[in-house]
Amino acid sequence: MIRMVLADDDALLRSSLTILVDAEPDMEVVAAVGDGARAVAATRSLAPDLVLLDVRMPGMDGIDAARALRRDPPSPPPVVVMLTMVDEEPAVRSALELGVHGYLLKDSSPESLLEQIRRAARGERVLGADTLAQVIRGYLGNPRQDPRAPRAGARGVAQSGALGGLTPREREVLDLIAEGLSNAEIQQQLYISRGTLKTHISALLRKTGSRDRSALIVLAHRLEHRGD
Repeated sequence: MIRMVLADDDALLRSSLTILVDAEPDMEVVAAVGDGARAVAATRSLAPDLVLLDVRMPGMDGIDAARALRRDPPSPPPVVVMLTMVDEEPAVRSALELGVHGYLLKDSSPESLLEQIRRAARGERVLGADTLAQVIRGYLGNPRQDPRAPRAGARGVAQSGALGGLTPREREVLDLIAEGLSNAEIQQQLYISRGTLKTHISALLRKTGSRDRSALIVLAHRLEHRGD
């Protein structure tokens, strides 16, 4: 059972999301609150598996709430996922740099939203292709770039001296992580097992000093932008 704290200042949406989640046999909302401060308090007292935070809320917003949970994490630390109506690149970058597990749009279909919550609860990163494109455009300093246009990805970074300690396979894995592929998609593309992929990701985190998968995405595109 995925136990969830939900924070959104829109009472109608909060109620709708609670009904949607509670109708599923494998998840439940243990607290539904209207601001970040109450979300942090509920998380500390109820120890949920996942916290779903609206980015824009009065008082303590979702980003500040995620920051508070990271600064002083409860035990065990929950998965944190951001939720918003607007796919804003600065907010996405702030969330990723805090190590959140996902960034979901409120206008996603109910089926898609529930599936992405399940994926996040399993430890996967849930970040849509359009969201990832916004982050990349921000780092490359070209906000008007067509997200469908071909891009270099992390391959230039992987060949640079900054990541010269990586093996060829680790570089391939980094490329695919930076392009937004899920673990299952990477396994299929590289024809490797789940255990082997986990080993490669652990090595990437250790060698780059990154906290998590989201930090690897940010690092790759930041290095690409700098040309290191």
